[in-house]
Amino acid sequence: MTTRKTIQTIFIVIGFTVVTAASAVAENTETLDKHEVHSGETTHSTNNSGAMKHGEMSRDKNPNVEHNHPPVDASGWPAAPAITMTAFKDLESGWNLHIMPSNFTFAPTRVNMASAAGEGHAHLYINGEKVTRLYSEWYYIDQLPPGMHTVTVTLNANDHGPLTLNGEPVTASLEIVQE
Repeated sequence: MTTRKTIQTIFIVIGFTVVTAASAVAENTETLDKHEVHSGETTHSTNNSGAMKHGEMSRDKNPNVEHNHPPVDASGWPAAPAITMTAFKDLESGWNLHIMPSNFTFAPTRVNMASAAGEGHAHLYINGEKVTRLYSEWYYIDQLPPGMHTVTVTLNANDHGPLTLNGEPVTASLEIVQE
């Protein structure tokens, strides 16, 4: 059974008011080689005898790829990780995103290594589509098409698993209205 919880938060964006933060628990699936296996979808284990690299596992390079990592429960860490963020309209174009983790350190030199308490990286999503990994607190978002856009950042362990606390993902989301 899938459980969903919604948490509402108000973020202030320079010149705009931004509303909403949501989190959901993904349904449980079987895992193999630390990657979710779904019928008919490509994973590390079903592609190139498990030799596919992370960079090759993108929908741009292979539209059948579903690249997921099992969650990492941070409930037992010495301090619970958290994240907030704010978006500032750039004076020229686009948006400057400020990601503010607490009890968490960006560790770009340890990506793809084993999980370690209090460190990792983040993943940036715009309108539900993964854009990139984040290794620091600032990121520039180029000009978006007109309309409302949901920006979500997840904290992830070194091994890419999304961090969770008591089954809930450690994320921050905000809405950007591009005129």
